[in-house]
Amino acid sequence: MIIAEQERGHFVRAARLALSLQLPEEMMRELRSNALWQMAAEWRNPAGTKSLAAQLGISRDNLEEQLLKIMKSKASRGHTKSIEPAYDYRTGKYVSFEEWVADLMKNWSRIPDS
Repeated sequence: MIIAEQERGHFVRAARLALSLQLPEEMMRELRSNALWQMAAEWRNPAGTKSLAAQLGISRDNLEEQLLKIMKSKASRGHTKSIEPAYDYRTGKYVSFEEWVADLMKNWSRIPDS
């Protein structure tokens, strides 16, 4: 079931399933990374990103570090679509992913817990 969700590109669902099944850390690492990237970079969802990080046991500082590390990795492989400026409904501007992450961290305490 987890593999099917991954193949469909449903990384958040796959990570939540894996978490509920208490899979080994090695298997969870990639699922967490893909799920966080999807929620943050592809969907640019601050509340969802904060909630998912909490569910996965990832701290605010660790989240920032992981997202920027994934961003650099994707950029070095030429996968820049999610990193490019996208419209941010909160600011009403087009912001790069790096700017979006900085804003997420700056406004972390204002983002409602789910």
